[in-house]
Amino acid sequence: MAAARGAHDEVEQRAAEALARSARARPKYEVATLVTRARSRADRGRRVEALSDLDGALAIARVSRDPALFLRAAVPRCALDGSDELAAEISATEQRIELSR
Repeated sequence: MAAARGAHDEVEQRAAEALARSARARPKYEVATLVTRARSRADRGRRVEALSDLDGALAIARVSRDPALFLRAAVPRCALDGSDELAAEISATEQRIELSR
């Protein structure tokens, strides 16, 4: 909710607390927290830090091998500073999910 209000300092504080609690034990929450913080940072023009958060989220998602978690990290990463390679990986993952239904 803090992110929706544009309360960027609160987003930073809550993200730090959430990351400390998740401590690599809960990849889903860690990825969600990093993506939220990245969006807040990008909104404030802190692009390098946002990309770092998204890269971290992407690394965690890849290790988890969860395609939905991968998309949660990869789509905003691609939107902020994507590559053709990442876009192709996103497309392939979406197709794999669709075929598994």
